[in-house]
Amino acid sequence: MGRLSNEFHKVNAAARAERRLRLVRRDRFIWPGSVLGAAGFLFALSPSAALADDPGYTLCPGGLISFTGFCPADPPQPTPTPAPTPAPTPAPTPAPTPTPTPTPTPTPVDPEASFATGDLSVAMGEGAVAVGVSNTASGQRAIAVGTANLADGSNGVAIGAANEALGQTNVAMGMQNVADGAAVSVAAGIGNHSSATGSTALGIANTTSGIASSAFGYGNGASGTFSHAIGTYSTALGDYSTALGLNAATGVSAAGGLALAGWYDRNGDGNFLSPDYLNVDTDETAAAMGISAVAVGSGVRASGDYSSAFGVNAIAIATGSTAIGFGAVGDVAGALSVGSIDAPGRIVHVAAGQSGTDAVNLGQLDAVSQRVSQLETSIPSGVVAGLGTLALGNGSNASGDTSLAMGGNASSQGTQAVAIGASSAASGEQALALGGKADAAGKTSIAIGSGARTGGRSFDILSIPTGPILFAAAAAVEDESANDAIAIGTDASASADDAIAIGKGASASAAGAIAFGAGSLADTANTLSVGNASQTRVITRVGAGAIDENSSDAVTGAQLYDTNQAVAGLEGRVATLEDQAGAAVQSSAAATSAARDAAQSANLAAAGATTAAADAVNAAAGARTATVEATAAAEDARSAAQEARVSLARTEHIAISGEGDAPVASGPNAVAIGGGAQATDGNAVSIGFGNIASGNGAVAIGDPNVATGTGAVAIGEDNVATGIGAIALGNANQAYGAGAVALGNGASATGDGAVAIGPDAVAGRANQVALGSARSTYKLAGIASDASRAAQQGAVSLVTSDIAGNLATLDLDVNALQNLGNRLDAIESGVNAIGSALNRATRRADGGIATAMALGGTVMPADVDFALSFNLATFRGQQGFSGSLVARISERVWVSSGIAGSTVGGSTGARAGITFGW
Repeated sequence: MGRLSNEFHKVNAAARAERRLRLVRRDRFIWPGSVLGAAGFLFALSPSAALADDPGYTLCPGGLISFTGFCPADPPQPTPTPAPTPAPTPAPTPAPTPTPTPTPTPTPVDPEASFATGDLSVAMGEGAVAVGVSNTASGQRAIAVGTANLADGSNGVAIGAANEALGQTNVAMGMQNVADGAAVSVAAGIGNHSSATGSTALGIANTTSGIASSAFGYGNGASGTFSHAIGTYSTALGDYSTALGLNAATGVSAAGGLALAGWYDRNGDGNFLSPDYLNVDTDETAAAMGISAVAVGSGVRASGDYSSAFGVNAIAIATGSTAIGFGAVGDVAGALSVGSIDAPGRIVHVAAGQSGTDAVNLGQLDAVSQRVSQLETSIPSGVVAGLGTLALGNGSNASGDTSLAMGGNASSQGTQAVAIGASSAASGEQALALGGKADAAGKTSIAIGSGARTGGRSFDILSIPTGPILFAAAAAVEDESANDAIAIGTDASASADDAIAIGKGASASAAGAIAFGAGSLADTANTLSVGNASQTRVITRVGAGAIDENSSDAVTGAQLYDTNQAVAGLEGRVATLEDQAGAAVQSSAAATSAARDAAQSANLAAAGATTAAADAVNAAAGARTATVEATAAAEDARSAAQEARVSLARTEHIAISGEGDAPVASGPNAVAIGGGAQATDGNAVSIGFGNIASGNGAVAIGDPNVATGTGAVAIGEDNVATGIGAIALGNANQAYGAGAVALGNGASATGDGAVAIGPDAVAGRANQVALGSARSTYKLAGIASDASRAAQQGAVSLVTSDIAGNLATLDLDVNALQNLGNRLDAIESGVNAIGSALNRATRRADGGIATAMALGGTVMPADVDFALSFNLATFRGQQGFSGSLVARISERVWVSSGIAGSTVGGSTGARAGITFGW
């Protein structure tokens, strides 16, 4: 009680005395000897002394004081207590005649409905009871027992010394307790005050002023609705908040907060905590000031909404933050802190994480570090400068948006460009360079193979060197100004616009020229060459070309044979003409000479027709210079020549067929070679059985492939490339979307800029790059070299992958990872300390229950004046003991006292009580 202010008690005593006087006035009568006491001392020795300074009373006969201005007719008189006398021998006596008792007018109190016993005690109200000295019970069923107690209100209870229960169903028990809430408030112990409906103050000097609040212990205060303060000098100001321990506190705005304090006030200068004023040392208390905040420990503070602080001097100031351990600071929203900037903590004994959001321990991190070290030999870092890019390999650089550079010093500078291989470069937009030192510089150009190159100003260029097993080397489009050129094969060269060179050493140096086959040379514009000056080739399985005046189709040997037969027949007819001409010599030497010339010309025409239909045409023309007699023969020769004519004049497209349906080349400079091959639109190339190339510059080579879209390329077997610049190379690959690339066996790239490389690789969205499938393994040569490590600069990153195989990088802070263990150690220490405190609290609670069980066993045998009881109890491993003494002080009054304790240190307590019987 040393912390309770003396002035506080004086004010409370005066207030209680004033309330008692008002109660007396309200009841209108005071009977002699019934003056009330207050605050443990007599307010007055007689009614006249008590009201000497009050002019509003009337002194009635018999000493009755009235505040109504009139006196009752027959005031009750005190009846002395008769001395005990020996019991007379019973004898039959007649029944006494009842004497009528006059009824006072008015009657403020019904003596038969209330009970009062003891000096200066008053019971006013139906069923009211006042027992002891200076007690007042006012109200229906009010009870005041002890000394100087006041129960003012129906069902109010005041038991002990100087207690006040003011209001309906309020209870004050012990000494100097006040329960004055509107209803159902409880104050029990010493100096407690419960002033709100449903509130409870239990212990010493506790105060509750919030609805349904509670305070238990010493010097605690609870003013928030449904708040709780438990311990010593703890304060719960926020609604639904809880303060537990020594100097724990929750703020006014800390709705739902929890403060659990840990150690005793070091300086010994703590102050009594009232609902209106909080005066505590924040270094020695737990304070939860934010909404639903939790503060547990000593010197802890949780001021952020939904924050938590545990340990010693921990502070959580950010919303949703958690601070655990000595001096921990939670200043980041939603984060856990086990230290501060100046004193970082450790977290130890952490189990290995299992799910994606679990914390990892140092063992797991070491395993990752080892794997990273191994990956350094296979995945060196590159430079990523563009949006949505990927660079793998030492010195690799992906600077074009959505580009890919893979391999040492690989470079992808064009938008959606792909460079794969050591020192490969793809600088053109949607360009593809595949192979060591492959260089694709033109827009949508392709260079495949070691040293393959496309020109810097070329567009829709395909440079694919091939060999018997591997891609060959040094295929090139040499002239940077060559547009839409194609070079396929080792040392193949296409150096002019629209030129095509296919085969080892093939060369197409004139615009629109095609060199097909190893060593072929096409140096004349718009011609097809299948050999060179020293090496010629036979074209077999050629379909029969159309023979008419508009036809530009190639002819077959069978068609030429028919022409030879026709020319042979022409020779016979010319010979006949010669004979006819000889017969005409007689009539005209000039005619004979002319006929001879015509016959000679016809012979020459027949000989020429054996090798070329064009000469047959010339022969027919020459035959028209014959004489009148040879005119019919010359006309016949001309007609035969026309029937056998084969046109090999240059056209704007080429279609060469073998078996199957005839190829179709329907666009300018289109090329279709093979049964059923189709080349639609300008510069389209379809080579192989059933290939389809549809779109300007589209290329389909193999059996059968489909390339649809400007610059689309499908090479191999059963490949599909659909979209501007789409590329599908290999077997059964599919590329759908502008710039989509599918390379390998069964690869699929769907979406603009999607790239799928390797067997069964799948890139299913725009600009996604997929390498291989779930069965694939990866190896990048040179990644573990000293040169690769030396080339790395600045902070390193860790390559990560999700369940779908998407790659990204994660910053790797080695120092932060090393400090993680220290922070885990600090958290573990704090958690262990909390566990120890909870264990001690549990033992104390179990000991308290055992003590309560033992204390409840007091028995008062009949017909004795004193009884002494000893009891033992056990609860959850703790033993309780008690001793009680009961004494009869009158026929219907007993007093009792007891002491109890348990095996838990510091749990011994005492009690006292009084029992009335009637």
